[in-house]
Parts: sequence; structure tokens; C-alpha cells
Amino acid sequence: MVDECTRLIPNGMMSAGRGDLNLNSCGERQQLLYIYLTQVDPLVKILHRPSIQAHLLEGECYLHYEPWHPAPAALASAIYYAASCTVNQDTCLSCFGMDKVSLISKYQKESTAALERADYLLTDDLTVLQAFVISLVSVKDVDLVVLLAE
Repeated sequence: MVDECTRLIPNGMMSAGRGDLNLNSCGERQQLLYIYLTQVDPLVKILHRPSIQAHLLEGECYLHYEPWHPAPAALASAIYYAASCTVNQDTCLSCFGMDKVSLISKYQKESTAALERADYLLTDDLTVLQAFVISLVSVKDVDLVVLLAE
């Protein structure tokens, strides 16, 4: 399990710079952030990596937002959803203890709910729009037809 999961995590993000990673202290969302940064962000460059890392890894406020604002939550949920869409079935089972369909479903529901709380259809908030774009990029073709039909 550790070998498969650490393969996904960039060297510069290992705990305490020691090159080892305690996956028991590294939560599911942190692993998904690492996966997003290595597998999605290089293709969809719409985020400022240092800001999102400071927010999601160190708990700092995201940009100018208050801690309760729905925009950073929508962005975080979209990141986790996008990352969950990129991992294969074996990685899902070994790193997250669930099958890929369950992992994607969990984060797709969370992302959709967070976008709705942020009022993504009527907003002009850049962070919410970034979250929406990341979610759209993650949607499979079949899911897109269902999404547009709703």
C-alpha cells in the first residue's frame, strides 16, 4: 500500500523532507491534493499552487476569503473530485480502501453540493468559476449528458 500511494506523491511534498511518508497521518484529502497537483494541475493550469497548498495543507485562509466563505470549499471539493477521477481501480483500493466508482461518487456529490452552496450559476467569483471548470473537466462524457439534462 505505501509504495503505491507514495509513488503518486511528489518528492518535494514528503513529510518533514525525510523522503518517507506516514500514510496514517496523511489523510485521504491530502493524498487527493497530491494526486491533483501531479496529474491534473499540469494539464489544467488555472490555480496558484502555493496558495492552494497553503490553504489545504496548512489551513491558511485562501486568498482574501473569510474561513466560512463557500468559494474555497467549492474549489477544494472540485480538486478532490478531479483527483479521484484520475486514479485507477487498484490505486483506489490500495490507497483509499474503496473502489473507484465509490470514490468518484463520493467526491462528485460533495463537489456538486459545494458548487450549489457557492451559487455557481449566478456568481462572478473567480474561485467559484475555477471550481466549476475543474469539475467540468473531470466529468465523463456520459455524466456530462446527464449534468446538462438536469
